[in-house]
Amino acid sequence: MKILIIPNNMVNNCFGVRNYLPAKFLSERGHEVRFKQRFEVYDHPVYGKTIDPTDLDWADVVVFNRHYDIGTNTLKNVMKYCKSQGKLVVYETDDLLDRLDPVNPMFQDMKGHIEQVKVMASEASVCTTTGPDIKRELSRYNQNVQILPNCIDEDVWQLRKRGNARLKIGWAGGSSRCV
Repeated sequence: MKILIIPNNMVNNCFGVRNYLPAKFLSERGHEVRFKQRFEVYDHPVYGKTIDPTDLDWADVVVFNRHYDIGTNTLKNVMKYCKSQGKLVVYETDDLLDRLDPVNPMFQDMKGHIEQVKVMASEASVCTTTGPDIKRELSRYNQNVQILPNCIDEDVWQLRKRGNARLKIGWAGGSSRCV
């Protein structure tokens, strides 16, 4: 299967855990996976403002991630184009951008993307997320929501054996992962 992942950036940990690692594991299982980092918007005669379809046409599955710095209507046109070409369209997120606390440093930047999140969730063939709370929220826009828990790369992270009676796990994250 040919899978195109279009991350909203390739530098943060969300990219690593939600895009890079799944791509690595899928590649190890024989799937061909590519990343597309930039959008080049142009006017399509049927779909209006969209992006260069070359990479989209190559793929069987197109994965959209979180939010993008292009217009919501353009993004909707891209997703409609993919579906019209028989592609499975996946919307992947591990954040509830419409639930960000106003004191969150990302609030001002993200509030402009809330409508885009709703459109992508609605247009996707399937939505993927990290847990049942976000699944419940995404189900308001799409009935096909699947949970793909975060994972670790066991080639990089080794479980240290200690004498502790209980396993201790730390968590770092924002309120956008809470309901």
